[in-house]
Amino acid sequence: ATDMRRLFLLEGVAIGSAGSALGWLLGFSMVYGLSLVRFEIAATGQEMTHLPIAWSVLHYIIASAFAIGSAAVAGYLPARRAAQQNPVDIIRGAS
Repeated sequence: ATDMRRLFLLEGVAIGSAGSALGWLLGFSMVYGLSLVRFEIAATGQEMTHLPIAWSVLHYIIASAFAIGSAAVAGYLPARRAAQQNPVDIIRGAS
């Protein structure tokens, strides 16, 4: 029972980590692309030529924590239910 929970939890964390790394790459690429956009506007009294983008590693860390945390919870909840089942019944297809 404990091994099954651990396996599901580890799988959830691995999927969350992979998704988080892919999200970091995609998010950073999009923010970097937006930072390269040039335009000219002087409506506020100040001339702007680039979008005001906040670059912060803290944003990436917070997003990763939520992604990995939610993936761990999503892995643990089915594992808790599966651990209560008899493995032989699961293999036979009983509900």
